[in-house]
Amino acid sequence: MILEGTYYNSTTGQDETRCIRCNSSGYLIGAPTLAFTYDVGALPANGSINTDVVDLGEGSIYTLLIARKSGIASSQESMSINSSIDGVRWLVTASANFNPNLAWHSPSGSNNQFVVQGRPIGRFVRINFKNGSTNQTNLVLELAALAGV
Repeated sequence: MILEGTYYNSTTGQDETRCIRCNSSGYLIGAPTLAFTYDVGALPANGSINTDVVDLGEGSIYTLLIARKSGIASSQESMSINSSIDGVRWLVTASANFNPNLAWHSPSGSNNQFVVQGRPIGRFVRINFKNGSTNQTNLVLELAALAGV
């Protein structure tokens, strides 16, 4: 089980989404997690966006990245997690296009979701999202970095 809450980071002056992981008995699991929400808002048809860069830190302990986008507006959408060792040159860590057999799922009673996961190959990470043929008015992207998984 993962519990999510908001943490005020006094260093940056920003609210950050933080997660606490518990095992099936409800005991806390100590592996740290970072979580970020990007409220992009409107994105025109065929537009693209790179989220803000996340610095995982020197000698990062984070071993798994998960990006999510709720809802699929058109079949041409694609999303990738990009990673960089220097914050300048970017490589695709994981990516997916709309593919009903691979890139998305539809939880019971919920909207379709893009979910992409991969392993970081550098200190810096970001999400790249490319819109399809439908304008989006309220685009929200989420990124999580998990340690020890």
